[in-house]
Amino acid sequence: MTRPQHRQPGVPTDPDVLKVCVAASTLRDARPGGERVDFDDWIGYSVLSIVGHYPQPQMHNQRGREQCLFDRRTRTASVSDADRLIARTALALSGSH
Repeated sequence: MTRPQHRQPGVPTDPDVLKVCVAASTLRDARPGGERVDFDDWIGYSVLSIVGHYPQPQMHNQRGREQCLFDRRTRTASVSDADRLIARTALALSGSH
């Protein structure tokens, strides 16, 4: 079932999502790693990839990627590691296992 793709008043603008997601990130020098993806208003979530560098000394400034799930109703974000998301996708597309 498809829901209408309309925006409700008060839905945060791109800078609102970016600000909250970057603040929730565990990466140093966190910044957007792509375009924001909005689920319809019935679902009420947006997803944003965040890239930056791991701050832990043992990570030797390694680049990292996280996915930020932003709840437009509560204006809160949850962030999870997404380094393997890209690597596995690339392997699947290349036909390697």
